[in-house]
Amino acid sequence: MTTKAQLLDKIATLPETVNLDAVMYNIKLQESLARADEDIKAGRVYEGDAARLRVRELAVERYEAS
Repeated sequence: MTTKAQLLDKIATLPETVNLDAVMYNIKLQESLARADEDIKAGRVYEGDAARLRVRELAVERYEAS
């Protein structure tokens, strides 16, 4: 299924009274989930202690750069 078709399917399930913020949130969420699925399939994941270490590394990078 193409990205456009996926977006149209998702938009079709939203209520008629939906606002643009909710639409954009849902689109971004779907994009994030699709990217996560690709990372999992490609083995780009961290588990257990390695995940905790990676989170700490990212936090240091982010907050030391500020």
